Amino acid sequence: MTIDQLELGPLEMLVAIATYGTVTEAARRMHLSQPAATHQIHHLERSLGHALFERRGRRLELSEAGRMALARARRILAELDGLRADLRAFETLETGEVRLGGGATATVHLLPRLIADFRGRYPGVSFYLREGTARNTLQAISNGELDLGIVTLPSQLPGLTVEPWLEDAIVFVAWPGAPLADKPFSMAGLNGEPFIHSGPGTPLRSLIEAGLAGAGIAPRIVMELESVEAIKTHVAEGLGYSALGSRAVERELAEGRLVRLQPEGLSLTRCLALVYRESMAFSPAVRVFLDELRAQHDPTRRARAPGPQQAADPGRSA
Repeated sequence: MTIDQLELGPLEMLVAIATYGTVTEAARRMHLSQPAATHQIHHLERSLGHALFERRGRRLELSEAGRMALARARRILAELDGLRADLRAFETLETGEVRLGGGATATVHLLPRLIADFRGRYPGVSFYLREGTARNTLQAISNGELDLGIVTLPSQLPGLTVEPWLEDAIVFVAWPGAPLADKPFSMAGLNGEPFIHSGPGTPLRSLIEAGLAGAGIAPRIVMELESVEAIKTHVAEGLGYSALGSRAVERELAEGRLVRLQPEGLSLTRCLALVYRESMAFSPAVRVFLDELRAQHDPTRRARAPGPQQAADPGRSA
């Protein structure tokens, strides 16, 4: 047997004999018979290839090799105790990390309150949040850089689970006083009008373009911006119309910085989804936060969401 194959019992017995002075007392403290305790020390000495004790009358004294082994054994056992304490804290959410990714709607408008509420209950859990495109978020989850993502469907990558989460209406917006604002109008009214799109290839843009094309509408694209906040700023300045997820424009509509258009004959909705690796063994913090995300839009699940010590269930959006 090599040193890296040593069992912990003999190390614990070594420390006990050094502490209490006799095999008899060490065995009693360790709830073992004296022959079993003697066997463990002999086993340890054979494994290390050195005698660890010298007999002085009825007492055992550490040899030089024994003193070296005792110092290392105490460090090993202390590290093990520390690991056990860390794992208890990990399981009870006294510590942990959740790494999230998503688009602006998720990172700016949905997650801040949820993260703040969660950390209010589990202050030892830290969060890493990354805003990005759906494609970048999916890739980061696949690479193990992120635990969870929130993306607009359709979004997929082999090896990832995509779980529909919530619906978000797509609304057309304009600046206050815009010619098409505050009154119903035919979708044909958007033909040739300046339009501000999100970046090419995003799921949200694909949904909007498909909806407009299906209605025979061809607006004049004047900007393509990656940032939803940038789109809202330019629309508010009167530089073009746009279409965004309703949750991303709630505040601006309520404050009157943007107005909602009322095109007739076109209703668009997108689905935001939770994404994670299919083979992922969730940490306690990730598992509990994921269940709380699910519960946000499933009141029946909210009541049965598991606590931090229950078993795991492994299983650019704008």
